[in-house]
Amino acid sequence: MTTNAPGHSRATTHLRFGQREGVNPIPKPLQLGELSPELRAALWAITYDSLSGSRQYPRMGGPPWYDHPWDEILRVRHVVVLHKPIDEFSEGCVYHDGPLKDLFFSGTYVEVFDFLEFVMRSEDCPSGFAEGVSAVLKHTLAAYIVIDGHYIFPTSTVEETKALETAFDDLKGDASGGARSHLLKAGKELNQGNFSASIRESIHAVESMCRAIVPEARALEPALRALEEGGQLHGALKKGFGALYGFTCDEQGIRHPLLDKNEADVDRESAVFMLGACASFLSYLVAKGRAAGMLE
Repeated sequence: MTTNAPGHSRATTHLRFGQREGVNPIPKPLQLGELSPELRAALWAITYDSLSGSRQYPRMGGPPWYDHPWDEILRVRHVVVLHKPIDEFSEGCVYHDGPLKDLFFSGTYVEVFDFLEFVMRSEDCPSGFAEGVSAVLKHTLAAYIVIDGHYIFPTSTVEETKALETAFDDLKGDASGGARSHLLKAGKELNQGNFSASIRESIHAVESMCRAIVPEARALEPALRALEEGGQLHGALKKGFGALYGFTCDEQGIRHPLLDKNEADVDRESAVFMLGACASFLSYLVAKGRAAGMLE
């Protein structure tokens, strides 16, 4: 049985000696949109190791090339993402290693995460790749997590992380498909900086779930009212979410077209909050709907 030294906990075992002793600063959680040098290096290490597993060398000498599964991943990316002619594609490692390394160390967080998502969502995604990315994000205290082994989602707190992970686990039934799709779109829009669109998709996710539970309700308010009257929704929660919903209806550019402004007055923090709040509310609705026999 292992024991911890006095003054130290299991939570500090990944820290360096100087950090544990208080001489050097302890790493702080990264902010949304931030890629630290440590995170960039760790993500590249995961990718490079995976690439190395597909690297092949000619028996008689010569430059190496990529075999399955990376040859197909890079081929599809060459055409679908980079929009280059297929006849200009090469499996040669020299054509890919330099540009990919530059992407990880000089690219924006959107470019890096776009590449990682592309690989994770590929039918040929290497075994263990998504798990490796997920572990790196958690270890480096990144403000992002991997959902379903396919998508990178923004999150600001431990509570939001748990809410998102729980919501996606809860939204696996056929009746929850619409809500799940909208929640995925909300994360995608947020990553791309489309904050008003992200909030809209988060609200749509809740609307979709309410309609799955109360099919005759064509809008959110009647659905919430029906759930309250049926004893499946506490009045205070209905009132609280109604207030959040009212914000999205009042703000131009979220639920309604822009009239006299170029863009809606919402920011990243508002979109992240709404994503987490809607995720938590969705899990609540699923639990209540199943308890009432209104959802499978």
